[in-house]
Amino acid sequence: MSSKKLKYALFALIAITTTTIGLCATGNFPLQGTGQWAATVTRVRAVAEAVKTFQERYHALPGDMPNAGKVIPGCTGKDGSDCNPVAATSGDGIIGDPDFAKTWKSPITAMTTVPATSAADETTLFWAHLSLTGLIGDMNGSLGIKNGVPIEQVVGDLPARLFNFRNNYFIVGFADGRPLPAELSPKSEGLKGIVLVLMSDEVLHGDAEMNVAGMQALTPRQAAMFDRSMDNGGPDTGYVQAYGAANCFKTYFPTPNSQGDAFYNEKLNERACGLIFKIADSPKDVIPKNPRPSQGQAPR
Repeated sequence: MSSKKLKYALFALIAITTTTIGLCATGNFPLQGTGQWAATVTRVRAVAEAVKTFQERYHALPGDMPNAGKVIPGCTGKDGSDCNPVAATSGDGIIGDPDFAKTWKSPITAMTTVPATSAADETTLFWAHLSLTGLIGDMNGSLGIKNGVPIEQVVGDLPARLFNFRNNYFIVGFADGRPLPAELSPKSEGLKGIVLVLMSDEVLHGDAEMNVAGMQALTPRQAAMFDRSMDNGGPDTGYVQAYGAANCFKTYFPTPNSQGDAFYNEKLNERACGLIFKIADSPKDVIPKNPRPSQGQAPR
């Protein structure tokens, strides 16, 4: 190759590399081309499968299992008591607060409490139970049975934390079927069952509300790509649903008198969206082998 052609080739390579870095940094890069996207999709499905296996093995939900310390290996405390949820709420088929879906806020924003003192502690025991039983790897969920551990260390070892060069986290909880609050989603049909909520570091710690633009986990395009990959692509229907700032969504009115249909505002390059993934029914496990997008199913 001549020196002139080589110089042009190098300029082209630099231009392509610079453009790619810029697209990744702004959130406009197609997520199928990044390891974070694929790893997070895989992780959500793996957690759903782990919950299913746990239920088949122990006939209980992880985090909600009565006297879990007597059965799960590696539990600390007398008779493994550090693995036990509060007796009054254990075994009810609900992980965490039954009213979690009123606000969708993380029930724990600071440190773990061990032994458990409230239903909220089931949301950290969930990860401990799955980790200690070997049903989910690549995370130190056993930190959930240690007192005073920052919440982000319990739920932080997940691929989603890499998006947009910021920490993001999955919080587990129970959805009772009610639509999301209007300030979080314009037309949500609601979810019912055990869910994972993807939220930003700011939202997890209570430093930002779940509808503040620029403070959520994903851009609308990133959220839409997850939704299309795992569900039906609609932010307000199915088992993958969005919450966030008003500009996460766009509403299309096919006729003047219609109620309007919600879509992701994919042209917006701002962290405006979070996602909620249904992973299991409660209290019975009916994760289908070949699910179709609907409220009553868990991820493929």
